[in-house]
Amino acid sequence: LFKFARKPIGRRGAARSCPAMPVPWPKRASSIPLIENRGISIKQLRDLRTYIQRLYKTGMLRRKPGTDEEECLHWSTINMYDISDFIIKPVISHIEDKRRTGKRCSWVEFVTSQPEQQVPQFMISHAWTGYFQDFMAAIDGLAKDLGLAGQVCVWICTF
Repeated sequence: LFKFARKPIGRRGAARSCPAMPVPWPKRASSIPLIENRGISIKQLRDLRTYIQRLYKTGMLRRKPGTDEEECLHWSTINMYDISDFIIKPVISHIEDKRRTGKRCSWVEFVTSQPEQQVPQFMISHAWTGYFQDFMAAIDGLAKDLGLAGQVCVWICTF
């Protein structure tokens, strides 16, 4: 599911390839007509976490970019509002505009290539102002405690 671009890196005069930052979405968004069937898998949540961490590490995780109020978002304090407003919506809009589809969809529809496998087993509620880092710790704990595989899908309103 991740796409890697190779770029040469020189080390002591020797060139080698190293993967660039992966993106957690396929070439085309899917369609899941029934909202209640738009579950996100534990693996997709973990992929999103990795993507957000990489955005943060590269300094690309910003609130209100290009304005006088621009500020860096910090991995430890990013919440669901930030994820929705500054990652999910802009990424989907930007990529679908580049694809010239004009499509707007949920994050689940955007990242899956197998929509029939996104049916959730249960719903998880959250506080929009809670830290995503804490939310993911709870997801990881739940998955461990219940022995849930990465393919298990849960319904979370944000995605």
